[in-house]
Order: sequence, then structure tokens, then C-alpha cells
Amino acid sequence: MAILFLVGAGLEEPSIVPTLLNVAPNAEQLPNSNEPLPILDTRPEYQMADGLPLMLYACHYPDGLLDWRVEAPTKAPTVQKHDPSADSDAFAQLHYALARSDMYAMLNAVFCDAAEEHHVELPAVPTGAAESVKTIPLGAATFRRASKYVPLLQRKRNDHFELVNERWRASKGARREAKRSAGEPRS
Repeated sequence: MAILFLVGAGLEEPSIVPTLLNVAPNAEQLPNSNEPLPILDTRPEYQMADGLPLMLYACHYPDGLLDWRVEAPTKAPTVQKHDPSADSDAFAQLHYALARSDMYAMLNAVFCDAAEEHHVELPAVPTGAAESVKTIPLGAATFRRASKYVPLLQRKRNDHFELVNERWRASKGARREAKRSAGEPRS
């Protein structure tokens, strides 16, 4: 999402998406281009998009598409009595959360209206002059400002995943293995 926000803000070209996904030599090219995509085996550093507006609501697969197989349980499941009051508590909590959200929205609208009379429009940047501040969208109606935008392909790259995994195995993984060998419970 962060990359799509950068494209939407005009800070990156749409071609950045297939470029970032090109992680193995396959000689892919962009449409209308004779140049092969660069191979990126590590990702450039960038701030992840805010997860606030994202919600997994439901997952559905067409009937017969997947064959779900579950092994029979080794122990008989315990039957728990359904507590209908738990459902109504969750329902009430959702409605309280909605009411609270509505109150915040109303308060923010009043504050915006009050601030509007004191807002001064900044003069337009003269044609040909460099913009002094870039607004970089982060999602969830948040942004950060920067005096200079560094394109993704010119940024520092993260370490390769194999190196990151090896460092973990040598440190925390080794400590876990030592505990497991000593018979201590996992933490």
C-alpha cells in the first residue's frame, strides 16, 4: 500500500510496482520499453502504510475449489455451553465503539470549521521554482513532510533475507535451541 500511495501522489512512476516485484532473473520488460526490468533481490527502505483502514472481514472460496482435510482429533473435544450474554456484550461494545467514533468525528468537524476562519492559503509555488516541502502520504489520512524525496530505487536497501535469517539463527535461534536441549520450556 505504501508504494501505491507514493505512485498516487506522483512521487513514483507506476512502473515501480513491477520493478519491485522483479526479484529473480527473468528478463521481463515493461510494456512499450526495450529495457529489461532491474532485478531487486532486496527491498529498498520505506515506511509501511498505516494499517488503520485495512480490515480482513471474510475469506471465501468457491465450493469444490479446495479440498480441506483435517486429521481427526486425538482427544475428544470438550463441549462448552454457549453463553448468549457474551454475544450481546460484544454487540453492545461494537455499538459503543461506533458511538464514540461518531462523537470524535463530530468534534473534529467542529474544530475544522472553527480553524477554517484562521486558515491562510499559502501562495502558489511560482512556475519553475522547486517545491520546498513534499507531502508523503502514509495512509489512514496521515502523511509526513520532507524537504527532499528520495526515489525508491535510489534508497538504501535492506539486508537479504538469507542474511537476516542467519543472524537470527546465530543469536536468538541458538539461545532457543540451547534452552530446548536443556529441557527448559519455550518462551
